[in-house]
Amino acid sequence: MLKEFNKYVNKFDISDEKIMWKVEHSLRVYEKNKKNAEKLGFSKEEVNLAGEIGLLHDIGRFRQLEITDSFSDLEGFDHADFGVKYLFDECNIKKYVKDEKDYEIIKFAIKNHNKYRLPKCTDAEMLKQAKLIRDTDKLDILYMFGKLNVFKVVCDDSLISPKVMDAIKKKKLVNNKDVKTHNDEIAVKFALIFDINNEMFIKEALGYIESYYKIIKGEDKFKDILDIVEEYAKERME
Repeated sequence: MLKEFNKYVNKFDISDEKIMWKVEHSLRVYEKNKKNAEKLGFSKEEVNLAGEIGLLHDIGRFRQLEITDSFSDLEGFDHADFGVKYLFDECNIKKYVKDEKDYEIIKFAIKNHNKYRLPKCTDAEMLKQAKLIRDTDKLDILYMFGKLNVFKVVCDDSLISPKVMDAIKKKKLVNNKDVKTHNDEIAVKFALIFDINNEMFIKEALGYIESYYKIIKGEDKFKDILDIVEEYAKERME
């Protein structure tokens, strides 16, 4: 699977730092999703499946970057949907995963890893893997911003939009459609903690957010948001 993944991504411009960020993110999530599955007591088979989902969850990003040079899913190119198209509609999943019995779980998890919320689903295994990849993906995004600081983000003088602030006050994930300003984009990262499904990962998410808060140099603009996040984390960890 890793060999096929490397073969695929090497078709793209690896000298482009955006491409490399996503290669490295995918490889980290591959490992982290397995480790997180183990922490949650998943069976050996479920841990292996979590690794497959972790490696492939952002497979659609590479074509997205090639076509749009953007990470935005609001420009008519949803990277998760394209990943499903590439893997399943175009029958490329067989190159990566031979066992067909898990295809529907993989498809559901990849398609929904970036959505605002999970759709209603009665299949426990689908939900189990989908919630896990959503958590691991968010944790690594926060790691990239709060520890690696790959994007060198600093706040500016822009306002935080009312809808963005309202979602944070309600301790909800921010809908990307409501993001209008540069500081909205920063605030979205703080709100990722509100969509962490497993309490076990809250402390890790909070640590990255607190580091991110220092990096963005937004003591005045983001102190209230950090307070809300820390209060929420404390409630979840108790």
